[in-house]
Amino acid sequence: MGERVLPFRQERRRSRGKVDEGDEEMSVLDDTKTKDMEAVRAEMEKLRADFASMGRTLKELAADVGTDAYARVREGTDKARQRAGVAAESVTHTIEDRPLTSVLTAFGVGLLLGVLFGRR
Repeated sequence: MGERVLPFRQERRRSRGKVDEGDEEMSVLDDTKTKDMEAVRAEMEKLRADFASMGRTLKELAADVGTDAYARVREGTDKARQRAGVAAESVTHTIEDRPLTSVLTAFGVGLLLGVLFGRR
């Protein structure tokens, strides 16, 4: 039987006499691979820098949103506090203006709550 020759071995057999050309081709290929790898590394570094920048931007945006939300909550709390103060003053003035009506109203509300919750 004949010897089976693999394609890469055929290429090697053909180029045995051309050592200089093969070495030159390998050198060119190695240079191309090296340049390509350097380009890939540079692109990866650029991507890392871009992602880091995006992370910082997102962090700043989140901080701004949090600060704005806190300011709105604080403003709402201040308004509610002012309204509660105005309502308390209004109740105080009403009690001072009509003491008998206020006492009878408080008695009625207390009696009603006692009946509702006292038997359970």
